Amino acid sequence: MRRREGKASVWVLLALLVGAGAAGTFNYMRNLKAEQEALKHRPLHGYAESDLRHLETAYQQEVDKLSKRYQAAKASGNGGVRDHQLLGDQVREFDRVTRASDGVRDIGAALSEREVALHDVQKELQLRQGEGDATQVFLRRLLTF
Repeated sequence: MRRREGKASVWVLLALLVGAGAAGTFNYMRNLKAEQEALKHRPLHGYAESDLRHLETAYQQEVDKLSKRYQAAKASGNGGVRDHQLLGDQVREFDRVTRASDGVRDIGAALSEREVALHDVQKELQLRQGEGDATQVFLRRLLTF
């Protein structure tokens, strides 16, 4: 009787191992496919890491330069609205203030675009560093549900 119980427990253990192996294989393949699909949607995945580092440096320099220009433009303001009595003077004053605020807005927009591009490059570099060694990649694909 003990022999039958022993054989039965071996078969149960074997069935559990086969089931776990099949589930792990399925999960690994599912995660591999998802990673490959996600890779297609990363706009910077085709660049070499050294190129991304150079791009990151260039964007950082541009962001720093534009940030200084933006802060200076904001600090200088538009000089305030001057009180004029003549309609022609008021129109000229309106044009001056509009040009000044448009300039500040344009610099701010350029700064925002560069910051987004810099963030995208840094995110791609971070994703590449997070890939880790082959064992970590294997375990992540196998055990992530």
